[in-house]
Amino acid sequence: MPAWRGLPYIVPACSHGAGLAACWILGALAAEAFERGAYLGTWQEAFSRTWKGGAFAAGILLLSTQVSTFVALTERGLDPSAAGLGIDPAADLVVIRRGFEVLCDIAVQCVGLTAFRIYRWRDAQP
Repeated sequence: MPAWRGLPYIVPACSHGAGLAACWILGALAAEAFERGAYLGTWQEAFSRTWKGGAFAAGILLLSTQVSTFVALTERGLDPSAAGLGIDPAADLVVIRRGFEVLCDIAVQCVGLTAFRIYRWRDAQP
C-alpha cells in the first residue's frame, strides 16, 4: 500500500461502514422499507418500518459482533469463555471495547436513519 498518512485509518473505516451498511440493507429488506407504502403512506408507517428494520439490523450486528469477538479472542490465544467474568483482563478489554463500539453504532445510526427516513417520507408527499 502507498505510505499515505491517513490510509491506515481510512481502510478500516470503509470496511466497518460496509459491514454496517450490509446490516442495515438486510434490515430494510426484512421490514419492507423500500416499498411504496414506506414513502407514500403515513409518517407512522415510515417510522414503524424504519424501527423494525433497525431492530433486525441491530440483531444481525450483535450476532456478527459476537462471532468476530469469539474469533478475535481465539486468534489471540485468549479463552472466550473467560471474557466478561473478570478472570482475564485482556479478554475483558476486548469485550468491553467491542460492546461500546456496537452501542455507539446502534445509537448513531438509530438517530441518523430515523431522521433521514422521516425526511424522505416528507419529501415524497404530494
